[in-house]
Amino acid sequence: MVRPLLASLLLLAAAAPARAHDWNGLVADKAGRLYSIDADWCCIWRTETNGKTTLFVDSKEGVKLEHAHHLEIDGDDRLWLASGCDKGNLWRISPDGTIDAIEWPKPEGLTLETVLPDGPDALWIVAPKQVLRLTLEAGKDGVPRGKKLAVVAAVGSPSGACVRAPDGALLLADGDSVKRVTKEGRVTDVVDGIGGEIFGLALSADGALTFTDWEHGRLLRLKDGVVSELAKGLAHPSGVVLAKDGAVVVKESGRQTNTTGLLRRVDVDGTITLLAKLEPPAAR
Repeated sequence: MVRPLLASLLLLAAAAPARAHDWNGLVADKAGRLYSIDADWCCIWRTETNGKTTLFVDSKEGVKLEHAHHLEIDGDDRLWLASGCDKGNLWRISPDGTIDAIEWPKPEGLTLETVLPDGPDALWIVAPKQVLRLTLEAGKDGVPRGKKLAVVAAVGSPSGACVRAPDGALLLADGDSVKRVTKEGRVTDVVDGIGGEIFGLALSADGALTFTDWEHGRLLRLKDGVVSELAKGLAHPSGVVLAKDGAVVVKESGRQTNTTGLLRRVDVDGTITLLAKLEPPAAR
């Protein structure tokens, strides 16, 4: 059941454990290009299918993105993200790099992790301890604005790792477990107790769920109720993207040092290769 927002504000006080910037924002567009984000540098990289990586958005001067951890992408290849932690900024970025601010009724003190589009008329909003739903209405110049906000469930994702299911439900990482949340607010367990905090999720067409164990450097997959290990020895893996040929692209964040991030490709046979380096922008 969806609860009125004001009746649930007390739940917002619970915060996630402090984390450095582990760069779990990793998505792919329809052409297979990868987009990666960093919180401190306020930038987004784009990696072509041949591994060439360039800055797609560099907003440090204008501080537009301001501490964004995660990325999502819609069917029109537009990026969506939340930034500013408890400032509640929501952004939409077009394929040409245009950044649009989404106006919405922001509650005081709500810390945002991830925003996911759910069709043209609504957004999932994920906080460390809550999942909310924001309906949208038409705004100026084709940019939607938030209309009504409601709490869906008293479960969230401290790492911000989420993925949309084909039936409209949301799968989200909560510590070392994954929960399933329907639009009606029903919460069920998908997998529990994998032993390390989950920082990335990807769902394939056959229902297999691929995810990262950030603490132990593992890439795992849940299929038909069985968890298997696809790779190990990764340097704090966070975001994951499924390639069309069955490989998995993983973002390595290092040990919370905000040095150069890496994108690695894990092939079906377990072979791990370096795909790209995410170099820090110059003159920082």
